[in-house]
Amino acid sequence: MKEAFKDTEKVSKHEVTEKKVNTTKDLQKSVPKSSSNFCGMKKGFLFGGSTKSSGTNKREAVEEVPMIKARPENSSLVLKQVQEAMNANNAMEFQAKLAQRLEANPSVRDVISDPAWIPILDEFQQNPEAAMKKYKDNREITSTLKALCNVLGDTFLHMNSSIRSEEELISSRLMESPHVKEALTDPFVQEMMVFMKQGANDKVHRCFQSANQSQKKNIQTLIDVGLFAFSM
Repeated sequence: MKEAFKDTEKVSKHEVTEKKVNTTKDLQKSVPKSSSNFCGMKKGFLFGGSTKSSGTNKREAVEEVPMIKARPENSSLVLKQVQEAMNANNAMEFQAKLAQRLEANPSVRDVISDPAWIPILDEFQQNPEAAMKKYKDNREITSTLKALCNVLGDTFLHMNSSIRSEEELISSRLMESPHVKEALTDPFVQEMMVFMKQGANDKVHRCFQSANQSQKKNIQTLIDVGLFAFSM
């Protein structure tokens, strides 16, 4: 009797276990598979989602930040124009002063216009030492050349005090641009320039980062003409 009762107890436990397994499987089959865990919310909704979407958001945030880049072709063009203007101004001024001094020295003026002096002047230009040895005993040539050198040298000396410096020419040329003038008169830009002179690069970068669109436009204008340079 005891053995029969034990066998009956084992059979009943086995049946209960099988019913539990079958019930669990039936429940799993009855629940549809879905990527949502609760009310259609995706997995990880409350915990920030997947790392992939986070990386995409960061890239989008970076792309929205406006980048300021220098345009060296613009600044080189401005400097080239200034250099050409300076050379033209110097040449015109030199010719005007030379003409005035030649008028005051008829002997030197006649030498320059005399065809007979052209080969002599060429000799001094090509090989001054040899020409000096050749004409050292010719008082007319040596005295005339001395007077000519005095006129040319004196002209150069008097020009130095009146020629405008390259910085002045660049400044006046740049100030002709209304955009550059507007940028230089911006109080925010002027504050940045003060920090630049003081060598306070950290303050300059903070100003740059806090600048609004209008201020960044003025900064970009000065970068384009070569007045500002940033190493971000």
